[in-house]
Amino acid sequence: MMHVIAILIIVSFFGCNADNFDSVIRGNDQFTANTYKELIKIPENTNFIVSGLSAEIILSLVANGARGETQTQLLDGLRLPRDIEDINKVYTEITSRLNVDTKEFKLLSANKVYLAKNFAIKKSFNDIAVRDYASEVQNLDFAESEEAANEINGWVEQKTNNKIKNLVDPKDLNAFVRLVLVNALYFSGQWKNTFKKENTADRIFYSSPTESKKIPTMQTLLGAKYYYNDILGAKFLELDFKRSNASMTFVLPDKINGLEAVEHKLEEYLAPQPMEYVDVLISLPKFKIETEVKFVPILQSFGIKKIFDGEADLTGISKEKLIVSKVLQKAFIDVNENGVEAAAATVGAYWSRPMVPPPSYEFNADHPFIFIIKENNGLILFAGRFTGKKERREDYDDEHRHLKQDDDKTQKDKTVETYEIQDQREERERQEQREYEEEFLRKCEENKDNVNIITAICHFSSDTRARFDILKMCLIEKLTYNTSQFHVKYLPILTFSYLQLEMHAVVFLLLLSIFGCYADDFKSIVGGNNGFTVHTYKKLVRLAHKDSIIFSGLSAEVILSLLANGARGETKKQLLKGLSLPNKIKYINKAFTKITSEIHVLNEDAYDLTLANKIYVAPKFPIKKEFNDIAVNYYGAEVENLDFSNKAEAANVMNSWVEEKTNNRINNLINPLNLDSSTALVLINALHFSGQWQNPFPVYNTADKTFYYSLDKSKKIPTMYTESFANYAYNKQLNAKFLELGFKDSNISMTFVLPDQIDGLKAVERNLKLYLAPQNMETVKVAITLPKFQIETEINFKPILQSLGVRQLFKTGDELSNIADGPLKVDFVLQKAFIDVNENGVEAAGATAVAVQMLSLHPPATEYYFNADHPFIFIIKENNGLILFAGRFNQ
Repeated sequence: MMHVIAILIIVSFFGCNADNFDSVIRGNDQFTANTYKELIKIPENTNFIVSGLSAEIILSLVANGARGETQTQLLDGLRLPRDIEDINKVYTEITSRLNVDTKEFKLLSANKVYLAKNFAIKKSFNDIAVRDYASEVQNLDFAESEEAANEINGWVEQKTNNKIKNLVDPKDLNAFVRLVLVNALYFSGQWKNTFKKENTADRIFYSSPTESKKIPTMQTLLGAKYYYNDILGAKFLELDFKRSNASMTFVLPDKINGLEAVEHKLEEYLAPQPMEYVDVLISLPKFKIETEVKFVPILQSFGIKKIFDGEADLTGISKEKLIVSKVLQKAFIDVNENGVEAAAATVGAYWSRPMVPPPSYEFNADHPFIFIIKENNGLILFAGRFTGKKERREDYDDEHRHLKQDDDKTQKDKTVETYEIQDQREERERQEQREYEEEFLRKCEENKDNVNIITAICHFSSDTRARFDILKMCLIEKLTYNTSQFHVKYLPILTFSYLQLEMHAVVFLLLLSIFGCYADDFKSIVGGNNGFTVHTYKKLVRLAHKDSIIFSGLSAEVILSLLANGARGETKKQLLKGLSLPNKIKYINKAFTKITSEIHVLNEDAYDLTLANKIYVAPKFPIKKEFNDIAVNYYGAEVENLDFSNKAEAANVMNSWVEEKTNNRINNLINPLNLDSSTALVLINALHFSGQWQNPFPVYNTADKTFYYSLDKSKKIPTMYTESFANYAYNKQLNAKFLELGFKDSNISMTFVLPDQIDGLKAVERNLKLYLAPQNMETVKVAITLPKFQIETEINFKPILQSLGVRQLFKTGDELSNIADGPLKVDFVLQKAFIDVNENGVEAAGATAVAVQMLSLHPPATEYYFNADHPFIFIIKENNGLILFAGRFNQ
């Protein structure tokens, strides 16, 4: 009667010193590669995990009982040297080292030989099993298949932290089974640098060039071993585990569909690479894989055949005629933010993706890749691949030599990948939002004719913490009453974007107060501000060519509107028309009175928005009282005498004032050479803004990423990344993405316009008015990639104003006689502007000596991908549509 050995393999991890065990390590590499190649002969895009080492350990023990051709085939197939004693010495060392148990790192390997009741194995084989492979030996009655299977499975579960269950099927045991050899390998390691859970988010993974889906993906920036092999066309990343000499290596092909090419030359990719320790931006899926593999057909394909048929010579184990009937492995891996857990009795591996500080390389595992876990000496513990597809429960079929789907319902519990994201918070907030809107609208409707009650309603607060757009409450339709202050029907120009509950009503009321002029006149001011910004932008891009720019049309408008009070006739008409303002100076003064005096009042603690005006007058120059009063009362300007004949001292005084008002961001606005004894007065506007993002960018996500200046030019620049809720729109007609980022506790936002095409900025700039118009934005989650940048611009506004038809202002005449009697002209209009966009927020400053300063910010992204990796436009504005700064980022 032919007896049976059922060999059950449990995946292992770890290795010995490469210097002493080169042949074993090379064999381990080759056997792993060969096994991998057999496993991929399955339906495409299937994940798996396998441990060649675990199989080698238990089969090497079997080789001690094999003789003749049976042993030769076995050792050759395992890619091991033919000297069995040398192999035993190596595995003695490996087995002893595979027992590390600390809080942060566990690596445990155990072997066990189960003997049939009354079955005797040779003493020499028993001694080798115990001495060289640290194996336990135990007798079992295999005829009692249920009991025997429970005994073996209980031992496996204990050794693998309950990760490998039901390894042995009672149906595989019977009275003919003589012995079962089991290797159990368990690995658990914490990343040396763990991934932060708050950075894990659903990100796109490309299964193929035409297939993609969102899966939980970790992200970090950190120092790690990295290498890009341009010959192999792949990136290599090695992540260490805490307090251990084990690491996990990932191989990421350049091409989305490049995994097949990697697998075709797998040995080259598994070979050591000349890694360097660099900062890397890592995006890595969070995943679990569980695989069951029947090794018999795999081993047969390696030439190991006699051991499975009647010609097997296993007389080193027993005098009885024996064959091997099964070689089974179960493997498991779990990779998450903390680290990796892997178990073998079949191998299970758990790996996590690190988050990294700012790097010069990007490792974005967004398409299929290979992974291996190995010791630093090169011994591969686990290897596998991740393709992003849901793995089917599969085993390796003996006859057809391919993995087939296991329909056993019990296997469905062992899900290969789990992607579950539940966000009950979002639904709760939406419900709160609806409830709050209904309550607010009811109060508005009941009291719409009582102005005093309406004022109280505008201060109304609630315990709910919903966010909503105040416009969506249809407040415009509800509050339809007339006052001498404003017309509510014009309020749609005030765009409130999801303000926090505790401040939205106050902001609404305060803005009505701030802009307490006739709404149609105020609307014309906002429209003029937008129009002047567009005209100025277009003129600047012609002068700046491809450079980045920043400017503030508002700063120029404020100081030039003050100047318009001193003009009359054609000079005044040209100036107001050039500024795109109505020809009603009194209404303009009212609007800018509120803007100048209250623009920074909304929340002084959370952000700073300051606008200041100053007039420096030559000592003996007699400006008219009426002009002086307008400057002080409407524009909040200070008036100070200054001796311009002392050029250096006068310039120093003015520049110091500008520096003070702009937080030292604008320096040397006035050049002493531009002053002389004929200078009568200098009007200066200073504008400063500093705000924290509503959702700051994590500093550790900032990294050098490629920015495409043109179709054929690019370079790496510091780039921020985050995922947060923001106002976003995609306009198909304009072929551009629009992103609006808010600032903490303020009604200021920054909008980015990103053309679809890398070279699309020119098309945007040709029709700029369309792109600066309000878009139908939605608040959605956006993945935002945005350059971190600073821009400084110095602008001579004289040619810009002249191109807008403002010519008389710069000619000597008497049409500035409302300032003072005598022939006057404007000598220069200068502006300096500065912007700094970083992870925390934005700081922008501008100063105009009859000049304007320009402010800039930076772009975000969402659940939709907004990757500002090529030129874009930005504007900074209040929610009422008033543009504070506008600019573009090009390099």
